[in-house]
Amino acid sequence: MIQSKRPWRTQGLYLSLVAGLAALWLLSPIAASAAAAPPTASDRFVGTAVIPIGQTSPVQIDPQDLTVRADGAVGIGYTYRAKGNASGDLPGPFTYLERGYLYFTNPGDPSTLVGGRFASGVFSLAPADVPGATVQIADTAPQNYTSGVQTVVGKLSPHVRKTLGGFVGDAGPLTYGYFTFTTAQGTFTGYATPDFVHFAIGITFEIPQLLQHR
Repeated sequence: MIQSKRPWRTQGLYLSLVAGLAALWLLSPIAASAAAAPPTASDRFVGTAVIPIGQTSPVQIDPQDLTVRADGAVGIGYTYRAKGNASGDLPGPFTYLERGYLYFTNPGDPSTLVGGRFASGVFSLAPADVPGATVQIADTAPQNYTSGVQTVVGKLSPHVRKTLGGFVGDAGPLTYGYFTFTTAQGTFTGYATPDFVHFAIGITFEIPQLLQHR
């Protein structure tokens, strides 16, 4: 080990300077990461499915959009549309469009349904305080989408009860739907009536650059 020739006071200042520079070097990636993180907004979307006149279901089938799964099941394309209002950081009306496939072992027999696949889901939000603007919020991981219907005996959890807003009752066996939606900020769970006509979900999403300096 080579002994320093600096006087003790100078050596102390030197070591403090080196320590300070090292700290800045170690913290710089963190600061850069924080600076690079885009601003986000969190909204609660409460919607109602759009059911065409003469139809009984919000799920619309397109018999021209077909695909075949590895097991031979035939997928028929579907769309689901909804509209409603968002509250939170960027309040305003929204529309929702979902696309996917329903699989059947026999496409001519609805009772042979053997599953489905979510292909895309997009919320189009029109912020109330930015006339003419539209924010597109798309599910970034459709392959991870999950949904279903669940029945509980007794009371719903406060979060689920608040989200559903009384659509499914307050006591006894209660049945409700659930689904997920993913953005770069995480995966969020929404809740719905069993027929998915009414739903609510809280989502955090990136604010488009156009709106960041409004």
